[in-house]
Amino acid sequence: MVVKFLTPSHSSLSDSAYSDDEESVYEQTPKASRQGDGLRGWRRDDRSRSGRSTPSLASSSAASGASSPTKQFRYAEKQETGFQPLNFEPNIHRLPPSLKSLRRSLNSISFGEAILPLELREKVEELGDFPQFAFFDSQTQSTKWRIPPTALVRQVVKRAVECDQNRQGESSWNMDVHRLLLDFAFQGADNDDLVDYRYCTGAQIVTEYKPKGAPSKMVDFCICIKPQDSSTEARVIESFTGERPGLSINHTDWGNFCKHPIALSI
Repeated sequence: MVVKFLTPSHSSLSDSAYSDDEESVYEQTPKASRQGDGLRGWRRDDRSRSGRSTPSLASSSAASGASSPTKQFRYAEKQETGFQPLNFEPNIHRLPPSLKSLRRSLNSISFGEAILPLELREKVEELGDFPQFAFFDSQTQSTKWRIPPTALVRQVVKRAVECDQNRQGESSWNMDVHRLLLDFAFQGADNDDLVDYRYCTGAQIVTEYKPKGAPSKMVDFCICIKPQDSSTEARVIESFTGERPGLSINHTDWGNFCKHPIALSI
């Protein structure tokens, strides 16, 4: 099952949405001084001509070490182990067949094409304006996915609207909206135990894997693979972790991530 998360409007901007002017504003936003001198967004400049400390405006990068997402990506590209971001569209020919197939499936889901059985049409009309192509005849077309209960859909939509209209924080989105979708996808009586998710905002990258000078970045959720303890896969993982940084099969040693490989970070 593929889940497309609803997110707060302020976090939906791509990196390309930041212009040079916006970066300048971002960097010049005053931040509170750690010295507790009561001057919000100001710091002491010891290089004053008079020899006395005088307040001078500090950019966000000087006051807090923060930088814009665009600069962080630029820095990552320059590293020896960096990466080059590419767009799928002009590079379709470079994708393996399996990734092409996955991309087509994701596009169909994004377009809302044939994702709901026709018999649910009356039940979901009150939830939104669904086009005809969103429905399929379950008598002639089989499905490879589960349909969530209508009550769950109402609950998710209701909380997502409240979070958006009331400008609630990321924690509300995570626990009241995203978590409900992940619970349906990975937990419950109809799911096996092989694939699961964890809410892991406190998981940090093991020092040996963290690029020098890179900011500390943490994620909200991780989807992980959980082989049974007695399985061959679990024994192989155990044999590898003894020689890996943090004694972990992953790049973090948080909780069960030491032994359960991370498949996707959200």
